[in-house]
Amino acid sequence: MESVVVGGGVRIAYEQVSAGPPVLLAGGTGMPPVAWELSGVRGALVEAGFKMVTYAARGVTPS
Repeated sequence: MESVVVGGGVRIAYEQVSAGPPVLLAGGTGMPPVAWELSGVRGALVEAGFKMVTYAARGVTPS
């Protein structure tokens, strides 16, 4: 995963997969981004031609 530093020096990890119109998958509190992959949602949307963007919220590894 890549990361970006936002306000206050907080580092947020994110991942972009594939190409096409972007879809941001935002998980619930404490949900790791790998959950989207394990559920099959990410793979199905990539197969449908979308660019998937997931992130690890503040306090969720690896952010």
